[in-house]
Amino acid sequence: MTDGRYASAAALAQDIQNYLDGRPVQAGPDTWTYRINKFVRRNSRGVSSAAGVVVLIAGLATVYTFRLAAERDLAALGAKSLLHRSVTEERMGAH
Repeated sequence: MTDGRYASAAALAQDIQNYLDGRPVQAGPDTWTYRINKFVRRNSRGVSSAAGVVVLIAGLATVYTFRLAAERDLAALGAKSLLHRSVTEERMGAH
């Protein structure tokens, strides 16, 4: 479609069928947003499912990261407490 016309009636028929099937048409803009929009509309269930899985994985990773940070902080606090107790006992025993 270099001059704004279809090369043949078959090309026009194919573009009409693409339009009816929700696929990109040759006469339309060939931008990535246009193609993504057509893809998402055609495959909305699959895209929704994939997005749900991504959100679930991100949520689990976030929870796991916070749990690890809490356990790390608790372990550091325990080690600090143990060190403080050891130093205090040494000082008490020295007197």
